[in-house]
Amino acid sequence: MDEHGRYYAGTVDYRIEPMIQLDEYAWRYYEEGADGYPLLLHLVGKAEKAPRMNEQQAKLLYYVMDKKILREHMHHKVLFRLYDYYCDTKNDSLLLEVLKRMDVSQIRKERLGSVATQCIYHELYEKAAEI
Repeated sequence: MDEHGRYYAGTVDYRIEPMIQLDEYAWRYYEEGADGYPLLLHLVGKAEKAPRMNEQQAKLLYYVMDKKILREHMHHKVLFRLYDYYCDTKNDSLLLEVLKRMDVSQIRKERLGSVATQCIYHELYEKAAEI
C-alpha cells in the first residue's frame, strides 16, 4: 500500500502446461464412459470438421444429437454430416431418422433436390412436398 492508500500487486512469471492432451486421449475417455459436455463438444468439433467421417464419429454425432446439447446452427450442421454419411454408407434406417429430424427451412438450395429425393424414396411425402 502506498501513501495514498492504493494497493498494488506484483506479477510472477509462470508457465502454463496442460495436464492432459485432449487431442490424444479424447476418444479414449469417451470410450471409457466419460460424457461431459466439454469432451463431447470437443469430439463433435473434430468429427464435424473431419474430411471423411468414420462409423465411430457418426455414432458420437448421433448420440450428441439425442442429448440435445448443441445450438441450432451446429445441430443442423451435424444433421447434414450424418445425412451425407448415411447416404454414402446406404444405412437407410438411420438416414430415415435423420430425414425426420431435418428442418426444411435450414436446407441449403443446392441440397434441396437430393434431400427431396431421399424423402420420396423413404416415403416421407409430406416432407418432400414442403421442400
